[in-house]
Amino acid sequence: MAMQEVVRQTPRPVFIMRSYHCRTNIDEGHNKRWPEDFVTCPRVGDYVAAECGYRLKVVAITHKVRPREFDGHQSPYVEVELNR
Repeated sequence: MAMQEVVRQTPRPVFIMRSYHCRTNIDEGHNKRWPEDFVTCPRVGDYVAAECGYRLKVVAITHKVRPREFDGHQSPYVEVELNR
């Protein structure tokens, strides 16, 4: 019984949805479909695979904001820069 009480009192984790945008200046990578969702924020040095399997290394992570289309408020997103 005591274990059940402990489990019930443990707060649930809070997940914050982040929007990601992958970009690259490599010509072969422009027409690829890159992921928009990640389990965790990628780190510099990680590899990201396009839908077709083409892989590039994360060389920079930049946190940015852009206006939302429906109300104009600022919406945060993470820009993931990819290169070889």
